[in-house]
Amino acid sequence: QEPSPSLTQGDVDGDGEITSGDAILILRFAAALQTPTADQISAGDVDRDNEITSGDAILILRFAVGLIRAFPKPVATQPTIASIDVHVSAAKRRPDGALPLTFTLDHTEDTTGGDMFLTYAPAHDRPIDIQLAGLSPQALSVINTKQAGQVRISFVQLEDRLVSGQIVLHVLFPSIHQAAPLEVSLRGRFYNEGGQPIKEARLTQTVGLALPAVYALRQNYPNPFNPTT
Repeated sequence: QEPSPSLTQGDVDGDGEITSGDAILILRFAAALQTPTADQISAGDVDRDNEITSGDAILILRFAVGLIRAFPKPVATQPTIASIDVHVSAAKRRPDGALPLTFTLDHTEDTTGGDMFLTYAPAHDRPIDIQLAGLSPQALSVINTKQAGQVRISFVQLEDRLVSGQIVLHVLFPSIHQAAPLEVSLRGRFYNEGGQPIKEARLTQTVGLALPAVYALRQNYPNPFNPTT
């Protein structure tokens, strides 16, 4: 049997065309939802940085719609990578014990796509809901929660940059043992319209502290408060 010919650059699915389907495959590879073959890695690494990232998906998607006519040649000097501020909201448990967390990433307006990696203790149950806000309605995104202790997110959009200056990630964890705080770590790398990394985000924080275990009744304050206290 003759070996199959290698895939052409950008044609990751091997159908003879470069389409948004190839960009979707790249996002699935970047988020570890699928494992690429050696040929798919060679065809998908269109920015030639020896990685499969959303930066490759950006270039493939822009090629598919005619915004670029060829994939750029590797450049000797990469753009300076700036740090993005990340904040996580104060966690308040829901009545059913579920723990909602909101991660806000500021100053993302110059980015066209990105890969995010959220980790937590594998002993905790997987999130039951994940929402990514701040992207345009036409954006492509994939979320992988298959592996305990990890959430991988990759996204890309056709516009040159994000509509909003913020990316907001909402993660809902199921009921967590009250005595076990949850330590989360979020890492992200974000790319410009040329598929080049320009910004990074890093955050490690402990949230979801234990509820009170000791109760007490103290003197009313101020005293006297009113005639009936």
